[in-house]
Amino acid sequence: MAAIQTTQSQGVSEFSINSIPYDVIENVTWNVTTIVKNRQTSLMGVENVTSYEPTAAKITVTIRWLAGVAPSAILNDSGLTVQFLTRNGLQVIGHDCFVQEVVTQDPVQLTSELVFSCASIDEVISN
Repeated sequence: MAAIQTTQSQGVSEFSINSIPYDVIENVTWNVTTIVKNRQTSLMGVENVTSYEPTAAKITVTIRWLAGVAPSAILNDSGLTVQFLTRNGLQVIGHDCFVQEVVTQDPVQLTSELVFSCASIDEVISN
């Protein structure tokens, strides 16, 4: 099933969810899993205390709905693989993803803005 070709995708040449191609309507943004470190001073006067808070890997994207597929078809799925290739050759692969949030469903434009939470995201430089 081929996706509708658009010229609005700004930085992505290919985008797929579980190997099914989707058209990206706006830029894709992502962040890899990180550990946020904060310096703290304890009430007991102990200094140089650092708290560590992990942040989940996320991918945010606006995609066009596929013909004949309900826009909510993937909302309850887990274990999704979200993959895209940027125009500068960086391949981004989100593993074990699920839809964390549906920001908007637009029936006029036939688009959905989705936020995926992923167990991990790999960034591979293509040659």
